Amino acid sequence: MKTEQKNNAWQYALLALAILGGLAGVYLLNLHFAIPYQQLHSFILNWNSLQRFIYDGSSPYSAEVYADTTRIVISRGTFAGELEPLHLPLSHLLLFLPFAWMQEIGMAAATWLAVVQFGLAGSVLLVMSRLEGRMSRWYYLPVLLFFLAWQPLYAAINSGSELLVQLGLILLALKMLEQQSDEYAGLLLAFAFFNLEVFGIFYLTLLIWLAAKGRWGVLGGFGLTLALLLLLAFVFQADWVLRYLKNQLEFWNSNDMVTSTLIFEGWLPAAGPTLARIVAVIALALLLFEWQNIGQREAENLLWLAGLALAVVPLLGISYRPEWSLAAMPGLMLVFNRFTARWRLTGFILTVLVMALLGWGLWAAAIAGNAAVHILFFPMLNVALLYWVRWDVLKKNRLWADELARRY
Repeated sequence: MKTEQKNNAWQYALLALAILGGLAGVYLLNLHFAIPYQQLHSFILNWNSLQRFIYDGSSPYSAEVYADTTRIVISRGTFAGELEPLHLPLSHLLLFLPFAWMQEIGMAAATWLAVVQFGLAGSVLLVMSRLEGRMSRWYYLPVLLFFLAWQPLYAAINSGSELLVQLGLILLALKMLEQQSDEYAGLLLAFAFFNLEVFGIFYLTLLIWLAAKGRWGVLGGFGLTLALLLLLAFVFQADWVLRYLKNQLEFWNSNDMVTSTLIFEGWLPAAGPTLARIVAVIALALLLFEWQNIGQREAENLLWLAGLALAVVPLLGISYRPEWSLAAMPGLMLVFNRFTARWRLTGFILTVLVMALLGWGLWAAAIAGNAAVHILFFPMLNVALLYWVRWDVLKKNRLWADELARRY
């Protein structure tokens, strides 16, 4: 028994050393090869705003801090455009404290990117661990490589966005829900409770599911953690809420925010708004249909519900940014897994073809400045594929690909 415990201790120690070594290696690569060429404007906005707050006492939402941040971003020579206003609530901006204590911007940014990149790997592994079907380990590599080269992910890393870390926290919370660790799930969900333009529909869907299932421990952990974060923010600055709301309104009205209504109006000025409303009503009807029987879903089905809730957001007419398409990652992995689990080699080839189509399509749209692909066509395709997954799991009808899979 003692020998076994000693071996386990050595295994955990080696794992910890491997993680620390990996972080150190990624940090050095970021510092010397990534930081000089990336824009990082989103990270610098959060980092400098919090730095000025803790060292100078300046409000992170003030015009003075915004002007100083703009000067830093422009001086790097990698960003050309108008800097977005700070739109994180102070309660969650304080989560950047470990990075704000780093005085040198290169060190702070390299550390942040290492956390983001490990967040990507962790998100992929978390989703893989929850998928049905016995996939070979070799399937992990092409999926990880696809997402590393995926345009929305590149845009998020290039800007230093916190979106990927937030998505990782949410996926870890779903894992905790599946394991009945409700209080820990609530804590993680509270830490990730921002950027509600992207994740608000998901949180609403999850709230309905928790209430239907009577999982009050999750709501208790969430409420207590969020209350402590808000209390800490009010202790530091009593009037931060009004300043934050003002910045949030400016952010929603910024030029790089797109809605389905604007896209349809650009195509059909007269009928465009009506078409956008029709799409929004259909997307809302899908949500209402899923919410109606949500109490019958088990925790293992939350990944599919999360994928749907994140996919329909731009179709509802909510202001959206193309890089936020990154939130579709869990739903896509669910689709790729279903292809492979049902059709083996044929499914793997189909997965590679879909990856190539999505990879090329989103990159081409980003280069051409065609927001319709990210805001309309990709979400529609994502929703259709997710409903195919549901249909396939329930019906298991035989298709032409099943004959190919049987032969190959």
